[in-house]
Amino acid sequence: MKSIIEQFYYRQEPMYESIPRSEEYLKREREYDSIHTKIEDTLNEEQKQLMDDLWLAGVGLKSEANLTYFKEGVKFGLLLAMEAHE
Repeated sequence: MKSIIEQFYYRQEPMYESIPRSEEYLKREREYDSIHTKIEDTLNEEQKQLMDDLWLAGVGLKSEANLTYFKEGVKFGLLLAMEAHE
């Protein structure tokens, strides 16, 4: 069974979809998409597949890092609450 923190992180409700994205995030997302399209237009099929594989590996890496940061943030918040309650 996953830890309670992981259960909260991976909960079924679309938690992240309800968090508004900042203008800076949207700007960077558009920039990323533009660069990705420019690169992809210059690649052959094998290179496109490699780029997709690299992207998926990066998503997995970011996901794992985000989970770690989330867990540590929850732990820190609980320690802060315990100290404030003393």
